[in-house]
Amino acid sequence: MDEKELEKFPFQPEELIESYRRVIKRIGVHGAKDDDLSAFFGIGDDLQPPPPLTAPAQRLFDRYCADTKRALCGGVTLGRARNAVLTRSLNGRDGCQACGCCLWGCAWRAIYNAAYDLDRLRKRPGFNWAGGVLVAELSASGGNWIAKGHGRRDQAPLSFSARKIVLASGTISTGAIVLRSLGLFGKKVSLLSTPSVSFAIWQPRFLFRSARQQFFGLSQLGFRVRWREDVDGFAFGNIFSADGIPAMAIVGSMPLSRALSIRLFNFLGPTLLLANCFFPGIFSNNHLSVSRDGTIAIEGNHADNLPQATRTVFRRLKRVLRRYGTFVIRSSSLALPGADVHYAGTVPMRCAPAAHECDGQGAVAGLPGVYVADGTALPHLSAKAHTLTIMANADRVARHIAALFNR
Repeated sequence: MDEKELEKFPFQPEELIESYRRVIKRIGVHGAKDDDLSAFFGIGDDLQPPPPLTAPAQRLFDRYCADTKRALCGGVTLGRARNAVLTRSLNGRDGCQACGCCLWGCAWRAIYNAAYDLDRLRKRPGFNWAGGVLVAELSASGGNWIAKGHGRRDQAPLSFSARKIVLASGTISTGAIVLRSLGLFGKKVSLLSTPSVSFAIWQPRFLFRSARQQFFGLSQLGFRVRWREDVDGFAFGNIFSADGIPAMAIVGSMPLSRALSIRLFNFLGPTLLLANCFFPGIFSNNHLSVSRDGTIAIEGNHADNLPQATRTVFRRLKRVLRRYGTFVIRSSSLALPGADVHYAGTVPMRCAPAAHECDGQGAVAGLPGVYVADGTALPHLSAKAHTLTIMANADRVARHIAALFNR
């Protein structure tokens, strides 16, 4: 997130910016340092070079670079995507081999996985790992906190004791644990998400060309569509090669017979780019609550003004991309609420936190010694992907807790 977005957070932006740099350097991120999206993405330190583009993505990007004025005047900005994927070796992991199998996992470990950090942690003295445990709630006992749960397989009760506990179980689970631990049963708390829509970009120029055998299978390009000048006045998305997407994921959505859909996709596949588009969290209207029996309930919908914003965004996208010889094929409707899986804000950071909220260091009000360090803590959800922000904030919170032990 940029400094304008970080103004919604109860700490100085510089604190998170330093953590962004640490995380990028540790996990490996590729992207461009000098294209039109560089300032939008922010920190370019230690970026690895991006992989080659597929022919359809390269043609679109070349035409954009040759005439950026048309797009910028229309509120559209295009640039290289940023992914937590190596193109050069780092920490025993190899760079991308352009095998095209990204969605099935990477045999070269080029795609970042938190399991790689866990492997490194296991080699450190004093680190203990207990997998296969479900934690339900926390309780205080003699100056310590007790995390109560059970084994997933045998359901045997388990508990862990610590002076300080950091919750990072995902926005929904962490929020539920906090509500249960505070006894706030039935209380509805906000659950932010980023409404999304998917679409295709068709380039008839590539008809009768065969699919590539070697390519990078994750996002090739990123784009921003701005419709107003405030901090939430843009949508963001990524553009993928159709070659890297499982055919049945597309065939199943075609309003034709299975056989005809497969034939049509095989014919049109080399001409297509596939894209997603996300809108900021202000366009979600969701709530989470926990009942006394422990059940989590989530309800909500898109905000009423989202359809208008969606129409504006796609009107601009279609107008701009048509000038570059490409055509936007919009999907029929927005994805179901929550389908974006970008969740945040159930225990948001505040300058003066109320019950079920936390302060700028992640400390939960009413649960002294308990911290949250995942999407739960974000008070603002940008249209941008938020994983790197979650990781950077976790780094920042952890350094604060470590400093308390070192006093």
